Amino acid sequence: MHPFFALPAVAADRWQMQQGERFALDGLLAQLRPPLAIEVGTFEGGSLRRIAAHAEHVHAFDVDPRVAGLADEFDNVTFHIGDSAELLPQVLAELGREGRHVDFALVDASHTRAAVRGDGAALLAADACRQTVIVFHDSANAEVRAGLDDLDLPGHPKVALALLDCVPGYLVRAHHDPELVGQAFNGLALVVLDDGRDPRARGYDAPEFVPIPALHDAYAGAHEQPARAAGKAAAVGSAAAVSAVVGAAAGALLARRLR
Repeated sequence: MHPFFALPAVAADRWQMQQGERFALDGLLAQLRPPLAIEVGTFEGGSLRRIAAHAEHVHAFDVDPRVAGLADEFDNVTFHIGDSAELLPQVLAELGREGRHVDFALVDASHTRAAVRGDGAALLAADACRQTVIVFHDSANAEVRAGLDDLDLPGHPKVALALLDCVPGYLVRAHHDPELVGQAFNGLALVVLDDGRDPRARGYDAPEFVPIPALHDAYAGAHEQPARAAGKAAAVGSAAAVSAVVGAAAGALLARRLR
């Protein structure tokens, strides 16, 4: 077997992230090596195993009491079982009173708009999060994206970098569950807090690029017409429309890189 398939980011079988997301997260953690990290949403522990491998200590939050059963695997993780809407602000406040600082946080819990907004707002408001790298999973999902938009990240004084499509997500075009078709999932948003940083040195998603949700909307819109209209011409026209949108985005990216 090629050594590639034995890498932790590849071999993990209980990790709800795509390969690109895994390598991005693991690579970021390897560079940061955070003394103190937070994970909101643990599930089977896929991401937690990589966070704990690179961090000195991790506070992990999940509403499912079964997650506490993972405790035997770790000697550097404190588990908090319950609603992060209540527990996360409490733990952050306690860390702040102790003079401790959160260096990294992964938010991957409930994917409702309100939950994402609440978890993000708790991190942004905490005294323990002044120079913190935050990653939000499933940033391509409509509910998650709406929660991120509600935070008004470019307008927040702590936010020095906000890349909502740092790792692009995917649009479901076929699935055994028809409710998932047409929805977007995956994707990593990268938010860096650097309280007091000069606003002129801050960075955000470039406005000349097409955001991933807009590309997904264009794809879905272009494929609705062939479904209603008969004939090959409609299908060809829709494919051309999608190609034009994607091509324009790719052209803008290439032009920017060549400058």
